[in-house]
Amino acid sequence: MVQLDVGTIFAAVYIVRLLHGNLLHVLVLVIFHFFIIFLAHNNKNRILEELKNPKTMIGKVLALVGFVGGGIAGIFSFLMARYFDIIFVCSFIYSGLLLVVLIFHASWPNKNTEREVL
Repeated sequence: MVQLDVGTIFAAVYIVRLLHGNLLHVLVLVIFHFFIIFLAHNNKNRILEELKNPKTMIGKVLALVGFVGGGIAGIFSFLMARYFDIIFVCSFIYSGLLLVVLIFHASWPNKNTEREVL
């Protein structure tokens, strides 16, 4: 879990440097990262229930993304990098990383409960 968080923060630093940002931009992305972790731990039951049995549009899109797999995501990322500006590509990749952070932190076990496997 720590490795995922540190890797995502390093990705934020890389993206800010790539877009010629400054330390304030990195700080905003890191604060947003910790806000995602806070949301994941406070709404873990709701997030896990939505992943298991999608009822909202966001849950159905996540189920579709999980269903099509990494190959389609790789093709989509390649096409985005080829035809779109770097800001769109960086936003897409960082949003995906934050989504992974949200899911992993939501599935982290509480002190009172056993770990629930998705």
